[in-house]
Amino acid sequence: MSFRIRATSGSLIGARENNEDAHRTRAPSYIVADGMGGHPCGDVASELVVSVLSHAQPRCRTSMRQAFHQVPLEMQKAVRHGRGSRLMGSTGTMLYFDVQKGFVLMGHVGDSRAYVMGQNGPLEQLSRDHTVFAELTRQGVDVSRIHPVHGACLSQSISPKSTHDDEYNPQILARTLCAGDTYLLCSDGVHGQVEFYELERLITCGITGTQLAKRAVENSERSDNATAIIIRVEAA
Repeated sequence: MSFRIRATSGSLIGARENNEDAHRTRAPSYIVADGMGGHPCGDVASELVVSVLSHAQPRCRTSMRQAFHQVPLEMQKAVRHGRGSRLMGSTGTMLYFDVQKGFVLMGHVGDSRAYVMGQNGPLEQLSRDHTVFAELTRQGVDVSRIHPVHGACLSQSISPKSTHDDEYNPQILARTLCAGDTYLLCSDGVHGQVEFYELERLITCGITGTQLAKRAVENSERSDNATAIIIRVEAA
């Protein structure tokens, strides 16, 4: 069985001075990257993540992992040529669809997210957040005393230094495609402002990526950059 993909996307600056999110919506690759706030050249970092990953053609988990390990090397080259900063960093979440063979590959680093919802629900988060709070929670540590600002710090990011970081371990997974599935890629400016149950309801109602990004920005007076890609899988 073969499939076709229909995707919509939107990216809004929110209340920030610059939009440090970057994204790609061109089959077969769909990517969201969010430049790290508080670090220089976040926009350059996210653009590099999208640029490098968009040239990859990962056909298996191994090649997806190789693509994510190539990004820090390209960041190092960019810094040597005067673009960006050695302190820059970004998240990166990618879905690669093979509609002929009927599977999707995910590669992920950071706190942008990938979700999937089957034709009859429920919504499921595919990506694991790489934050201090999430990592400690997975280890069974009581996080009630951790300050929210510290807990939100990334435990992994894509940066020029990632090649020397033993903690750099992109999450890779593969999933079989089913007609009626809907995938969502978004930056934390979306999932941080729109509750999980609301995301599920909005996807069921057929919301577009632009509409979802707008909803996230409207939910907060101090909104972050908000980027969303909604990908619907149909039988060909």
